[in-house]
Amino acid sequence: MFTQREITKLEGIELAINEQHFIQLRSQMKLLSIEGKSKVHRDQRICSQIIISEFEKNPKLLMVMAIGKTQSGKTGVMYSCIQDFTEPDHLSGNHVPVQNIYLITGLSSTQWKDQTKDRIPGILSENIFHRPELKTKFMDSIRGKKNILILMDEVQIACGKTQTLAKEFEEMGLLDIQFLMKNDIKIVEFSATPNGTLRDCKYWGDHSKTVKVNPGEGYVGCSELLSNGRIRDCKELCDNGGAKENILEIKAVIEEKFLAPR
Repeated sequence: MFTQREITKLEGIELAINEQHFIQLRSQMKLLSIEGKSKVHRDQRICSQIIISEFEKNPKLLMVMAIGKTQSGKTGVMYSCIQDFTEPDHLSGNHVPVQNIYLITGLSSTQWKDQTKDRIPGILSENIFHRPELKTKFMDSIRGKKNILILMDEVQIACGKTQTLAKEFEEMGLLDIQFLMKNDIKIVEFSATPNGTLRDCKYWGDHSKTVKVNPGEGYVGCSELLSNGRIRDCKELCDNGGAKENILEIKAVIEEKFLAPR
C-alpha cells in the first residue's frame, strides 16, 4: 500500500541521455519563442510555478486541475509546465525526464493534435495524443515508465463517469490512486468549463488540488464584451428552430475574419 508517490531518480546512462534531451528541448523552446509561436507571459509562468510547488510540498498529490477563462492562456501554462517540470533544480532533484512528458486531450481532433505539435518542441511531437489514441498508442508509450507528467487539455470532454474518456482512464489504471503513486504519475488537467471532470476533486482528498489560471492584464472575455456593450445581438445556439442558421452565420464570420488558428 503506497501512501505517497514513489520517487524514482534518474541515474547513470538514463541521466546522461536526459541531459542531452533537456538541452535539445530548451533549444527548441527558444526557437519557438523567437518565431512567436509559443510565448509565456508572467501570469502563465506564475501559475506553472504554483502547480509545481504544490507537487513539491505534497508527495501525495497526483492531480491538479488548472481552471481558467476561455482564451486566458491555459496553453501558455501548459508550455511553462513543460519547462518547469524538466528543470533539474525542481522537484528536489527529481525532475521529470523530457521523454516522460505527455500532452493529451479528451477531444477527438487531429486538428488539435496538429496545432499542438506546431506550438510544442519537436522532441515531444511523438508524445501528443488525442482521444482515439489514448488506449493504444498513449498506453503503449507510458507502459513501464515511472516519473511521468501528463498534461491534459479540455479535460471536461466526454469525462462523465459513464462516458468514453472516463471509462478508458478507468481501464488504463489512470484513475487508480495506488497505480499512480506506485509509478509517480502526475496529472495536470486544464479546462475553462470543469463542470464534468474525470473524477470529482473532493473524492481525491489530499491527492488533488485546484489552481486558478489568471488571464492577465488586458484580457477581454465574454463578460467584458457584454459589460462594454460590444455584445448586443445574442442568438440561440441550442436545440431550437433557428440554431442551425445561427451556427452557419458564425461559421461564415469566422471564415471571413480569422484566417489562422487563434
